[in-house]
Amino acid sequence: MEQNQLLGTWKLISWVNHNANGIVTFPFGEDAQGRIIYSTQGYMSVCLTTKNQSHFESDDLFCGSLEEKRNAAESFVFYCGTYEIDGNHVVHHIELSSFANWSGTDLKRLYVVKEDRLILQTSPQLMNGTAQTAELKWERIL
Repeated sequence: MEQNQLLGTWKLISWVNHNANGIVTFPFGEDAQGRIIYSTQGYMSVCLTTKNQSHFESDDLFCGSLEEKRNAAESFVFYCGTYEIDGNHVVHHIELSSFANWSGTDLKRLYVVKEDRLILQTSPQLMNGTAQTAELKWERIL
């Protein structure tokens, strides 16, 4: 049986999107932050955010202006669930997501692991009204 190279905790190095016209964008800036975790029990979670998320005026978890909540929603992506390896793809079976449309779906990612680096690549998906392919580069931290 092939060893699971994904196991562990990974820190985001970069998130770059490419559209069909070759235009490159950085959805959360060139200094985006994130973690992805793959467990031995088959669970995974990912969190992506802008480097300098805006703080709310209140320390109350459920209070905030509409603008504060909108800014928070636009600068954060999270999902978790289980995963399985399918050849050179990893399939994320989404149970919970900050983008509710993904809950209960599968997201298939091409992956490459070289030493302490992981690259995940999506198939084209709609982002900001344009079909884009995302490439996320990670560095193993655990």
